[in-house]
Amino acid sequence: LKITKNIAHDFIDNKNHDISKFVFMEHNSAKQYLIQNGMNELDAEIFLNIIQSNRDTFLAI
Repeated sequence: LKITKNIAHDFIDNKNHDISKFVFMEHNSAKQYLIQNGMNELDAEIFLNIIQSNRDTFLAI
């Protein structure tokens, strides 16, 4: 999860988006955001599934 969070910081502009808000975005919106910022579709899907299935731990890291 720590690595996943580091990846999140690479794909989320933290000046404009708090990472915790991203975790609670609707799945397809979050996926489109990642794709628009350079992540491929399969990686975005895997990434979001990891985050959403471990939401509380992810936010606590």
